[in-house]
Amino acid sequence: MINQYPGWKYGLIALAVCLGVIYALPNMYGKSPTIVMKSRLKIAITTEFQAEVKKILKTNKIEHEPIEVQGKRLYISFTDTTVQFKAVTVLEKKFIEDYVIAQTLIPTTPQWMRSMNAKPMYLGLDLQGGVHALMDVDLAVAIKKTVTRYHRELRKNFIKKKMRNRGVRKIKEGIRIKFSKVKNRKKIAVYLSQFYKGFTLSESESDGFYFLKAVLSEQEIIKEKELAMEKNIQTLRRRVDELGVDEPVIVRQGKSRIVIQLPGIQDPAKLWQVIGKQAILESRPLSPDSDAYISGGYTRGEPPPPGTEVLKHREVTTSREPVSVTENGKTRMVLKKVRKVTEKYYLVSKEVTWSGEHVKNANAGFSTGTGIPSSAVHITLDDEGGKRNQASARKYFKKRTAIVFIESVPSFITVNGKQKRINKIKRSII
Repeated sequence: MINQYPGWKYGLIALAVCLGVIYALPNMYGKSPTIVMKSRLKIAITTEFQAEVKKILKTNKIEHEPIEVQGKRLYISFTDTTVQFKAVTVLEKKFIEDYVIAQTLIPTTPQWMRSMNAKPMYLGLDLQGGVHALMDVDLAVAIKKTVTRYHRELRKNFIKKKMRNRGVRKIKEGIRIKFSKVKNRKKIAVYLSQFYKGFTLSESESDGFYFLKAVLSEQEIIKEKELAMEKNIQTLRRRVDELGVDEPVIVRQGKSRIVIQLPGIQDPAKLWQVIGKQAILESRPLSPDSDAYISGGYTRGEPPPPGTEVLKHREVTTSREPVSVTENGKTRMVLKKVRKVTEKYYLVSKEVTWSGEHVKNANAGFSTGTGIPSSAVHITLDDEGGKRNQASARKYFKKRTAIVFIESVPSFITVNGKQKRINKIKRSII
C-alpha cells in the first residue's frame, strides 16, 4: 500500500522550499563599491541635491549606477573601486564640509527581494574584509573629572553654607579638608555623610591641625567607570552610524576596551575622522559691533578687532511650500516640507563665559521662546557655571550670546610617502 498524504501537506512543503530559495538567493549576488553620503546637519536628501551630485559626476566623466535614497542617506554604486575612489575625491572637494562621505560595499540584491527583507548572510571581517579597531578608554581621566567636579562644588557649598575650614585640596580619587578646630571638622563630616554618600570618610591629625579625607568609595568608582564606558559606546555608535555601515559591531571588551568591527568599510582613515573627533562647547558674548563689522570691515577683508573672531552659523529653517504632483495623469498641488540652510557670520568675543566642563546635564526638548514650538537642548550648569552665566548676563545685559562648538577632527596627509595624522580645528556657532 502506497503512503499518501493530504494535498495541503505537499503544498506546505513546496511553499517552504520556495521561501527558502527566495531568501537564499541574495547570497548569490555580489557587492558593489558604493559611496554613502549623509548630511552633517541631519537634512533629508532632496531632488535638487541629487541633481547636483549627478551633474558633478557627469562633468568629471564618472560613470555610476542609478542613485538611491534610503532615509537620510544617498547611495551611489560603481562598477569598480578605481571609479569609486575617483568619485570620492571629486565629491569631497565640494561637499566634505556639509556631508559625511564614506566608502563601503553594498549588496546588489534586487529591490523586490529587499522589499521582502531578503538579505544576504552576514559576513564578518574574516570573510569580506573591513576595519577592525580596538579603543582603550582612559578611565582614570573620568575619575579625575569626577573628583574635580566634587572639589569645585564642595568649595562653593562650604562658602555658601559658611562651613569653616582651612582649605580643600584634591587628592587621588578624593579630596582632603584642613581644619583648625574639631567642631568644624565634625560639622562638615555630618554634611558629607548626609548629602555625599559616595564618599568614604576618614579623620587624622598633624602639626596641630585636623584633617578630613573624603575618598570615592569602591562602589562610586565602579559606577563612574561604568557610566564613562557606556557614554563612550553610545557616542561611538552615533558616529559610526554616519558611515552607513550595515550591522556594525561595537562591543565592550574587558574593563576599559571597546572593539569596533565595520565590515565592508574600505577607508580606515575615514573611520578615524569620524570616531576620533573631539568637541568642546563654549558660551561667549557677541561683540556689540558684530553687525557693523560684518557688513563693513569683514566684506572689505579687514582683520577682526583684537580679542574677537569671526565665526559662521548655519541656520536650518523648515517651511511648507506648494509643489505640483502628478498621479494617474492628474496634477494637483500639495504642501511639501522643505528644510533650508542659510549661513550667517558673526563677530564673537574670545572671552569664555562657561564651557563644557561646567555642564552637568543636557536633554533634548522644545522651546517656545519665539512663540512657535521648536526643538532645543536644555543645559544644566554646575554652581560655578551658573554663577559665571549670571555674571555675564549682568555684564552684557540685553546683549546676544553665542554657543560656540569647537571640534577637533583628525585627518591624514602624505609627507615623504608616509601618512601623517594631523588635527584640524573647526569653530562654529550652533
